[in-house]
Amino acid sequence: LAFYYQGGKNGGNNELAAMYLGGDVMLGLVKNFTFGLGFEYLSGTATKDKSSGKDKSFTPFYGTNHKFNGWMDYFYVGNHGGNVGLTDVYVPLVYKHKKWTFKLIPHYFMSSATVSKQNEGVWEDYSNGLGTEIDLNIIYAMSKAVNLQAGYSQMFATETMQVIKGGNHKNTNNWAWIMITFKPTFFSQK
Repeated sequence: LAFYYQGGKNGGNNELAAMYLGGDVMLGLVKNFTFGLGFEYLSGTATKDKSSGKDKSFTPFYGTNHKFNGWMDYFYVGNHGGNVGLTDVYVPLVYKHKKWTFKLIPHYFMSSATVSKQNEGVWEDYSNGLGTEIDLNIIYAMSKAVNLQAGYSQMFATETMQVIKGGNHKNTNNWAWIMITFKPTFFSQK
């Protein structure tokens, strides 16, 4: 579990009152299979309230790409000032067999504050659902010092995501990667 609070003034000299709350748990219920449940909540400022001068948007100052909120980095990297925040509910599933590890991590993303858009002078509120991301990772341990990894991520965005980020929420949003990790032991002592 983790909790953070940000107060004082933001970069625009507006009052800041923001928080982060997160936690996760992993359980080994069946041999070689691990099931988890996690969440993260980053407070946000409702779209209609941005002109009020009070910033409720939590800012993660030091980015750690891919560690939080899915591997596609839709949310954790970038400008968080005055944004609508984020709630991420995820369920990591891990299966290990001999030299193989398979990871599947579905995420469901929601805005923490109300997303609105002005149409002809009238505010229209949108659903808090931003979309679902599926992250897949396969690892093969070639030796004690070398492993081969491959991964794939797919985002299924909603219309609310389009309001926040622009573009067309129906466009395909995905990426794949492959990586070789080499961790040699140069010195050991018994």
